[in-house]
Amino acid sequence: MSKIGIKFAEGGRVFGVETNLEIESGVKVVVETVRGIELAQTCPMGKKDEPQEEVKTIVRVATEQDLKTAKEQEKQFPRIIK
Repeated sequence: MSKIGIKFAEGGRVFGVETNLEIESGVKVVVETVRGIELAQTCPMGKKDEPQEEVKTIVRVATEQDLKTAKEQEKQFPRIIK
């Protein structure tokens, strides 16, 4: 089992996750969190980034359908930035 970094937003916090999957940095993945299934991107993990309870596991590498669904949901529910 190895540790990999993931983040949910560009420039966002990096979460450390343990996984059996061999995934390179910059790949979109489907992640199970305490809030449900979410899309994230793998990234380099810093020394301080420990596994988090908010992120349970990486389910799989995101498929074209996952990316399409995420794009459709973004159109329906745009994020409010203040």
